[in-house]
Amino acid sequence: MQNNTKDKQVYKQTARKFFKSDFKRLLAFSGRQATDLMPDNLKNLHPLDIDENSSGNSDMIYASKETACICKAIADCTNLPRQPFREILIKCYLQDGLNYQISNSIGYGQSQYQCLKKQAIREFSARYVYYQLLDGLQPLICLK
Repeated sequence: MQNNTKDKQVYKQTARKFFKSDFKRLLAFSGRQATDLMPDNLKNLHPLDIDENSSGNSDMIYASKETACICKAIADCTNLPRQPFREILIKCYLQDGLNYQISNSIGYGQSQYQCLKKQAIREFSARYVYYQLLDGLQPLICLK
C-alpha cells in the first residue's frame, strides 16, 4: 500500500464488499482499535499523530487518514427515524450485527430494511468521496 501515485493500485468495489473484506484490515493497519469506531468516538476520530519521516510509516499514515475519512463519512450520514442510515452502517459494518437484528432494532421489516441499507450505502459513498477530497487524499479504494 504505497502512497506513491505511480505505484498506486485503485480497487473498484462495492461499499458492501469493502466493509466485509478490506475495512477491518485497513483499520488494523492504521493502528486503530475497534473501540475507536463506536458511535461516541466517530466525530472525534482524526488521523493519528505518526512521525512521517520514519521509515515504513507512510502506509500507516495513509491508512490512518483513510479510516478517519471513513469514520467521518459514517458520522455525517443521516440518522432520522425514517432514514436511520448512520445507525444501519454502524450496526451492520462496525458492530457486525445481523440483518434481522438490525431491522428489528430500527423498527422496519426485512424488505424495507434492505432498501434503507442500500440508501445508507449510497449516502456513505458520496460522503466518503467528499471527505477524501477535503483531506486531499488520492484513494486506494473507489467505492461505487
